[in-house]
Amino acid sequence: MTEHHGEREPWWEREWEWERGALAGRGGGGQGGRHRPVRWSAVSGPVQRWRARGFLRPPAHPAQRGSAQGDRPLDGRLRQLRERRNGGRVTAGIGGPGEPYTPEAALPPDESDAPTTPATPTTPEIPKDTEILEDAEILEDTELPEDLEVPEFQEVPKVSAVPRLPEVPDVFHPRRYVKGLPHDAYRLLRDHHPVAWQDEPEVLGWPAGPGFWAVTRHRDVVRVLKDARTFSSQLGATQIRDPDPVDLPFIRRMMLNQDPPEHGRLRRLVSRAFTPRRVDRFETAVRERARALLTTAVHTARSGDGGCDVVSTVTDDYALLNLADLLGVPPGERGLMLDWTRRVIGYQDPDEAGPAATGTDGRPADPRSPAMLQDMFAFARELAAHKRRYPGDDVMTVLATDPELAVPELEMFFFLLTIAGNDTVRSAAPGGLLALARHPDGYAALRRGAVAVGPAVEELLRWHPPVLSFRRTAAADTELAGRRIRAGDKVVVFHGSANYDERVFADPGRLDLARSPNPHVSFGDGPHVCLGAHLARLQLRVLYEETCALLPAVAVAGPPQRLVSNFIHGLKSLPLRLAT
Repeated sequence: MTEHHGEREPWWEREWEWERGALAGRGGGGQGGRHRPVRWSAVSGPVQRWRARGFLRPPAHPAQRGSAQGDRPLDGRLRQLRERRNGGRVTAGIGGPGEPYTPEAALPPDESDAPTTPATPTTPEIPKDTEILEDAEILEDTELPEDLEVPEFQEVPKVSAVPRLPEVPDVFHPRRYVKGLPHDAYRLLRDHHPVAWQDEPEVLGWPAGPGFWAVTRHRDVVRVLKDARTFSSQLGATQIRDPDPVDLPFIRRMMLNQDPPEHGRLRRLVSRAFTPRRVDRFETAVRERARALLTTAVHTARSGDGGCDVVSTVTDDYALLNLADLLGVPPGERGLMLDWTRRVIGYQDPDEAGPAATGTDGRPADPRSPAMLQDMFAFARELAAHKRRYPGDDVMTVLATDPELAVPELEMFFFLLTIAGNDTVRSAAPGGLLALARHPDGYAALRRGAVAVGPAVEELLRWHPPVLSFRRTAAADTELAGRRIRAGDKVVVFHGSANYDERVFADPGRLDLARSPNPHVSFGDGPHVCLGAHLARLQLRVLYEETCALLPAVAVAGPPQRLVSNFIHGLKSLPLRLAT
């Protein structure tokens, strides 16, 4: 008899067996007797006669047995049911990849930190006309008649003892986000699968990956972002898709893809460039630029049908030119920065990145690879050399003249500031304007001063986070929201879901420009909280102030076009009707 965790297997997992002794027939007796097939059946009819004669007896239900058996009620049957539903495998979000299924993992997670007392297992209700022998035992001292008929196996009607949870929705595919945040999927995950395994199939020409854990509740997202020791940025970098192992040492030069203490050293170095005086002067230039771009947009609207695309006429240039001023990039070279941003950030969207370059294997080339960044790095070295000869009051002068910063580190800082510094505002600004256009009462309250602009900026960031997801890699075996996570597993936090978590935000589906407190995670948390968050807030605040001053009303003039991406929450176009 096969053993099962030190005990006999449950009847539902037992195979047909040939047994000797009492079941072998009495002619030869003992080991020399004729073997007779014994079928472990759950049937009515002839079995009732067996039971009446005392040949068979059912054991107690697991709930009535000893504690060892009662600790795992019905787990074999439940595993069999789940595997049958899912083609022979335990699906993600219940047992995890390669993990044994347990009933506790299938139950809806408790929404409090208080420990709960497991419910006492109960026998499922069985139809009255069906008799089930759950674990039939043969009485060794009972003789069976020679003419005994062994009935054919009949399958028992399936009875589920545990309510089925909703299936785990896909939040990986980049096209999932072209209509906005998938709020229904996020809420289902938060309520039933707060840490759920996601498959990572081949999409849009990019190779398949091993899969990852999707983290969707605010509390768990914050824990992952704060705990750099357990959830590493360095082991596998910070995007869902795995980099080529050959490129990984190169990618780890970037501060974003490092762990403490090295991350802290580089962060302190670049922080020297953002002095209060530089930020104050930056605000003056930002306000002038916002006013100029909005005025141009109004002229465009007046010359047409009253509408214009604020992405192409306002927000793209607003974010890019502000960053170029901050870095000290000459005006004639600033278009390069937008091209690089589109290539790296929009790599999943051919409209944004253009035709994908292919590698030697015929697959799309990774835009983070050294080969794809050589033109950007060459420009960074030339700009740094120019700043050493002709220093200015800008960030690149500070970085180029810092003796502690190696050339490869300077190149990576330029990459980080160009891409992240540009796209954070480039994605957040049109998202905020879209929210205001769709909520005219909120916009009117902001214009007349009934709502302060500071809290409004925070609520608009919560409503439209510029970043959709960030990846970490488990540095050690751990547990998160009751899920066992193994060292090396990818763990991906979803900012958009955390920002709408009902456990943290009252009525999260309502735009409340005065919301306080507002602990959104749009700029991350922990050691990797956005380095330029205060500069991004400044730019957004100024843009909304100037919009309110110039435009009595804004309204949506057509559907927005969103970036195809599971990483950046970007808008490619936003037609607005501008009332003057």
